[in-house]
Amino acid sequence: AAVGCVVGPWGPWSGCSSLCGVGSKTRSRQVTIPPRHGGEPCPDLKQRRGCLGEHPACRTAK
Repeated sequence: AAVGCVVGPWGPWSGCSSLCGVGSKTRSRQVTIPPRHGGEPCPDLKQRRGCLGEHPACRTAK
């Protein structure tokens, strides 16, 4: 029988890649059960989104 992919929960978002200004952050999840016999393929295991670094030092650096 076909077995569809099962993935675990999303992990926490990483910190922003930029301390000041625009950067990105990512999170990932693991495959719990890989698909077999033509089952549903796995969805994306990584997500990425934009973020704004708002480190306290940013305001003083001009």
